[in-house]
Amino acid sequence: MMNRRRRDWLVVLGAVVVGGSFVASRVQAAAPKGQFTDHLDGTVTDNRTKLLWQRDMQANPLSSWSDAKTHCTDLFLKGKGWRLPNVKELQTILDRTTGVSPAVDLIFFGDTIGSWHWTATQATAPTAWAVDFGHGEVMPQTATVKSYYRCVHSP
Repeated sequence: MMNRRRRDWLVVLGAVVVGGSFVASRVQAAAPKGQFTDHLDGTVTDNRTKLLWQRDMQANPLSSWSDAKTHCTDLFLKGKGWRLPNVKELQTILDRTTGVSPAVDLIFFGDTIGSWHWTATQATAPTAWAVDFGHGEVMPQTATVKSYYRCVHSP
């Protein structure tokens, strides 16, 4: 008998019929109940890690690694002290169980793009580690490539 961990998941599936074909829209998978708290001020706390995350990425343009680090350092959202997350931190909001892109809890991080996101963790120069929210992969990317990013604040 398999040992299964119980998780409370909310799944919402929208679908439409287009020209006689069934087209499924985005599936939302919610993280275990109580993992995130939305402060309704542009920030979300991960209650497991105690990290404070930037909720909305709309103000974050596609950027090189160094520009993403600078933008996070300059961010004034509920105060100063923001930074680009390291690779381990960014993986804590990655949700590979969704089965769809983006691989993240869309209830709390709804504007996440299913693509590469920078981390502060440098790999062998000239690369830095990035997390792919499309497929859940983690690998080094050339630091001059323009990618997405989400800022974090430590407790």
